[in-house]
Amino acid sequence: MILSIETSTPVCSVALQNSSGRIFEKRTEGRGVHSERTFLFIQELLERTGTDISGLNAVLFSNGPGSYTGLRIGASAVKGNSVWKRGAILYLSHSYLICSRSWVSE
Repeated sequence: MILSIETSTPVCSVALQNSSGRIFEKRTEGRGVHSERTFLFIQELLERTGTDISGLNAVLFSNGPGSYTGLRIGASAVKGNSVWKRGAILYLSHSYLICSRSWVSE
């Protein structure tokens, strides 16, 4: 199972892919929402899917470029939730995602 956190843009998004491949997502957009919602979204998704933090295989984190404050909130969420023993932390550039999507579309 993979937990994905995006806080580098005005959109605060947390997604969880369960072991069967189904994706659950919570998101909101606005100024200052990252600090209010990121940890809440993580908790809600774990509860909704009946997942314990120790059941995660990896956490995917968008590491920018973007809002410095948003990136710090996302990084603290990753670090704060890295209590599982076997999981990996994966960092992915937001710019890379945009470029790869553009390349695939052509």
